[in-house]
Amino acid sequence: MLLCVFSMTLSAQEAKKKKKARISLEYVKTTGLSRQLKATVKTKVDRSYQKVSKVEVRFYYDEMTDENLLGVSQSDDKGEAIIDLPKDIEKMADSSFQYTFIAAIENNPNFRDREKELTIKESTFDLQLEAGDSLKQVNVFIGTPDSTGSIVPVEEVNVKLYVERMFGDLLISDDFDMTDEEGMLSFDFPMDIPGDEDGNVTIIAKIEDDDNFGTLIAPKTAQWGIPLAIDEKAHKRELWAARANAPIYLLVIVNLMIFGIWGIIIYIVLQINKIRKIGKMQFSQKKG
Repeated sequence: MLLCVFSMTLSAQEAKKKKKARISLEYVKTTGLSRQLKATVKTKVDRSYQKVSKVEVRFYYDEMTDENLLGVSQSDDKGEAIIDLPKDIEKMADSSFQYTFIAAIENNPNFRDREKELTIKESTFDLQLEAGDSLKQVNVFIGTPDSTGSIVPVEEVNVKLYVERMFGDLLISDDFDMTDEEGMLSFDFPMDIPGDEDGNVTIIAKIEDDDNFGTLIAPKTAQWGIPLAIDEKAHKRELWAARANAPIYLLVIVNLMIFGIWGIIIYIVLQINKIRKIGKMQFSQKKG
């Protein structure tokens, strides 16, 4: 009995030494591509929370049991641990077409046990493009199954529209655009968005961290941008061009530097040779 109490005391002391961690959980569904769970791990350092890497996070469905384990992932430099959900995840939904997910930190040597639960409704998120003579329109629909499994529209859901750019998505809608009673929302696509050489742009409709549906992403590529015009003459000689198209001034500077370095080397070799000859002459005179 005494040994048991002593063991429990030691366990309590070890638990107190561990840091507290904060964990958030996000559900991300990309139409036609994948569904993911993303947990972000943070801990308090001084007076602010900082993201923590190399923390193992276990993901469960409905209950924290071995049978319901969906996967295990370690947090990266951004504090994010991500797993892909099974393709047949829809079969796991309950009678009200909802999912309950759990992300947990368990038996970590540095942090106390922590868990976060998230309940998500099944959804249909669709993006359609309509192009007229003078107007390009993006139409978005959000719906969810009712008790019979039929899709019904969802109103007052905030949807944002982006265009994919190289260094981050460009927002082209208002911050507070909401779906109507038919679950629809329409956007007029700007006519001055640059595209690639063929005018292609990737349009992205996104519902971000919604209380009911999580994060939903619907991308679609269309030839709606202004084709990128490349002037071969203007860009023939640039710093980032191939070696054959390097700028003239750069070639001149580099070659002058190379000739200068070799000139100094040759000069030093000649001087050493002169010193050697002078040394031989003086040695011969002294010997004679």
